[in-house]
Amino acid sequence: MKLFCYCEKNKDYRNYRVSEIEEIWFTSEKIEIKDKKYIDEVYKNRVKVKFTEKGLEFYEKVLTNRPRLLEQDNNIYTFECDNKLAMAYFAQFFS
Repeated sequence: MKLFCYCEKNKDYRNYRVSEIEEIWFTSEKIEIKDKKYIDEVYKNRVKVKFTEKGLEFYEKVLTNRPRLLEQDNNIYTFECDNKLAMAYFAQFFS
């Protein structure tokens, strides 16, 4: 499971794996939505990938930054992610 959050340190949005979070606390502090249009676009953005057999093996092993899988039809996978995440994750597959 991942959380899509704004990173104050890097001033951008990122996906965080829940299993990697050590501590969570609740606050009554009001949080400003930094870029609602961008957030809305992220959840509309779809990336289709046709994997080779070797690509599927690699996909099963590489978990870091993996986008959310929406649909699978044989070796064609549809993911929900923005272009930045797609480039970060799938660039690893190029040889």
